Amino acid sequence: MDVVEDTADAAALLLDDDTNAVISTIKMKLASFVTHKGLQSLINTAVLKANYALAETYMFSNFHITRLLRDNLALPQLDQKFFYQCLSVVTIMNTRAKTVPTVMLESAAQFNMLRPDGVGMVNATDLMDLMPDLAKTMATMAVNHLWENLKARVKAFLKWKHPGLKAYWDTIAFFVSDFPSCPIAKIDKLKLSNKKGKRLSAATVAKRVAATTVLTELRRMCPLKSGNHYASSAHKLLPFYANMHREVEQHLAERRALQARGVQLKKTKARRFTLLPEKSGFTVSYIPICERFMVSLVSKLKHDGRPVEKFTGGRGTALECEAMWEKYCNLNAVETKTRSFHRRFLTDGCGSSVLTDSRQALVQSNTNEPWDPKLLNGKKKVGYSGTDPGITDVVTVAHFKVVDGTNEPTETSSYSSSRYHEKAKIKLSARRTARWNEETSDEHIILSRDMDTSTMEGQEALVTDYLDVVRGLIDHRFIKGYRNMRFLRHVFKQKAVNEICDMIAPPDQFTIVGFGDWSGPGGTCIKRRYCGPLQDIKRELKRRTDSVSFRTVWEYLTSMTCHLTWQRLTNMVAASTTRNRNGDLVSKGPSKVHKVLHCKTSARGNSPKNTTWNRDVNASRNILMLLMLEIRGFNRPAEFQPLPKRRARTKASDGLAAPVASQSLSLGASSSNQMEEI
Repeated sequence: MDVVEDTADAAALLLDDDTNAVISTIKMKLASFVTHKGLQSLINTAVLKANYALAETYMFSNFHITRLLRDNLALPQLDQKFFYQCLSVVTIMNTRAKTVPTVMLESAAQFNMLRPDGVGMVNATDLMDLMPDLAKTMATMAVNHLWENLKARVKAFLKWKHPGLKAYWDTIAFFVSDFPSCPIAKIDKLKLSNKKGKRLSAATVAKRVAATTVLTELRRMCPLKSGNHYASSAHKLLPFYANMHREVEQHLAERRALQARGVQLKKTKARRFTLLPEKSGFTVSYIPICERFMVSLVSKLKHDGRPVEKFTGGRGTALECEAMWEKYCNLNAVETKTRSFHRRFLTDGCGSSVLTDSRQALVQSNTNEPWDPKLLNGKKKVGYSGTDPGITDVVTVAHFKVVDGTNEPTETSSYSSSRYHEKAKIKLSARRTARWNEETSDEHIILSRDMDTSTMEGQEALVTDYLDVVRGLIDHRFIKGYRNMRFLRHVFKQKAVNEICDMIAPPDQFTIVGFGDWSGPGGTCIKRRYCGPLQDIKRELKRRTDSVSFRTVWEYLTSMTCHLTWQRLTNMVAASTTRNRNGDLVSKGPSKVHKVLHCKTSARGNSPKNTTWNRDVNASRNILMLLMLEIRGFNRPAEFQPLPKRRARTKASDGLAAPVASQSLSLGASSSNQMEEI
């Protein structure tokens, strides 16, 4: 039985005045948690039917919102009530028509008329107890889709609409999404003069004026009064998204017309998007199984041809429900002395995420409190690790050990992204799913046809095509091993995370970990572009309170400052080539190599001249040095601070020079003679 504890979705919960609890999830096979095979079969049937309902309801919500925008009708809040109404009109449920607005009933009538022959409404009468949870999940997804993608959507719109304003894309997107009420006159990036009051060049002034005009127009279209992203006001973004969507579709239509006449065009940066989420991957989604729905499933079980005994207390008394969980579920696999079952789990019919209440904090808070020397009392083997997260490598770690008061040489190790993807079975899963996806390539071609989905005509064509193939695609994902691959990735991902954490903080010693605070270049909180599970690594390290002291280190200038001389490094330059359309190699001339840095400073102390550094190795050693400076009470060196503080630096204020710092930390005598050559 594979059981993996996961606290990625953990939330604080106050059980009483004296006891704090954390809601965490235990991921395991459904067959390992639900022991009754008949109940497993019922759950799989419910999962499949619920995924049909989810897919069609997401499509209907987009169809309905497009119709409301076309007719200039009032937009509803995207809450649980709205999506429950959508579910009730797209599926067969025991709900009263009076509870659904007339305008939604009209949209539903048009939507259901677009169904192909043989594709009727999903009969969800046996899923009534599940529908409120599904509606809540859909509302959360819709709100996140609108708010969390706002800045990225605006920037993507600017990329193709205003390519000449590249230097101002981020500024415009930031002051549209996060600070919509900030006066333009206070935005330094758009001021027409520099800090000294001198007017800028005519070209710069022209671009800033154009950027100001674009920002003003986008703010007029996006009615945000503040940067607070409330769920109750997410629907106010829909007209703004619709305007951008319409312009994207018109741009793509114009390109198609030109290409039809034989005009050769460059690849466009305009990309389609949907107003609300859609089920486009067709992988079977997890559905929540609450106690109420569990009771309804158990009531359908039969033993020796006879129905199971009914609950005497209506939906079941507390004692009866507790007995039900104990009878049909393996609670011993998830419950301990300090952790209890939360009477709810999520499943896709293969894996399951079981919610639990823990009576002790599973995740230590990340507050870089003042260093307490008492933590090292009685520790014969102490290690210090400077960890630099990256893109090509998950982490690069510089290790420094003290064993019985003796310093050991500094060592550097790394965990590559390729190794992580292989270890976590991501590559294996990608190969298998790609092979399975080829079996349904024809259906995907149908859904990828060029059509203007910003209009009702385009929406109607999309709905017909979508409803014609969506159930077959979900059935294919349900029958094939997609769900097994997803669970396999999760299990081996946790094993890879533990392996990385063991590399950063070996279990046989007490380790003080200095972790770089970098979190990836750009992106949103939903999608980050670093190569590994950094947040999972941090959480695992913080949980090891007996052997790890976790501290965050500011990464500023740690990559670009030489670890040996504390001087600024320069990128190595090398000739680069590319391939043209014919496949021939074409020289692009010299270009900077991001990974390799060079120190041209003359020799100082034990450091040789013209040192060449691996960027991540240099950063990890600097993070290790800054960690030890902090622990020993020194200020952060001015060479690793912003320019104004570096200019104001004096020997009296910091009291450190680079060679002195290295020697005082015992990083000079043993490790400064070692350098990482490329």
